[in-house]
Amino acid sequence: HAIVPVMFGDAALAGRIADAMLDHGVYVTAFSFPVVPRDQARIRVQLSAAHTEADIEEAVRAFVAARTEVRGLGSAPVARSECCQQQPTRAATTARWSHRI
Repeated sequence: HAIVPVMFGDAALAGRIADAMLDHGVYVTAFSFPVVPRDQARIRVQLSAAHTEADIEEAVRAFVAARTEVRGLGSAPVARSECCQQQPTRAATTARWSHRI
């Protein structure tokens, strides 16, 4: 599985975003000093060949929604692509992502 860092810099912000991501059905882990260099806090995401394009788009939407909630950057919805028009249930999403990310 490839580990992809999503950089935030601020440790508190990365932690709050990771917490908000869980509310959107995506389990991620925030890392900060001393695990990574100071002011280089990040959320690490694991990608695998089992993830579909729709899975990745769902995770991106969750990141955007979490950022919006945590930073208060408005409430405009994130556009959906044609491949993921149906909204999965939270339980199904959590079960699918909890073992992958």
